[in-house]
Amino acid sequence: DHRDLHLSLRRQRQMCIRDRSYKFINYVKKNKIAYITINRPERMNALHAPANEEMTDAFNDFNKDPDTWIAILTGKGPKSFSAGNDLKYTNEQYQSS
Repeated sequence: DHRDLHLSLRRQRQMCIRDRSYKFINYVKKNKIAYITINRPERMNALHAPANEEMTDAFNDFNKDPDTWIAILTGKGPKSFSAGNDLKYTNEQYQSS
């Protein structure tokens, strides 16, 4: 029935993140658009496990939210969108184990 569907969608929306704080990304939803910005300019937005976990969380939220239609992925800073894998972090983890 139409009312049940409406209530189900309302519950889904309530479960979705609106503006959540992360350490390595910025995630904001506005006007049906999700903006995900990699926020590690000091490492040319290179990705490491913690940043990947945050991005996975944000994209999962985007996927669950029927009110958000488009996701835009950007990188903070003037130098690089993303340098790819953070090899320095990977080496640091390897050296400490």
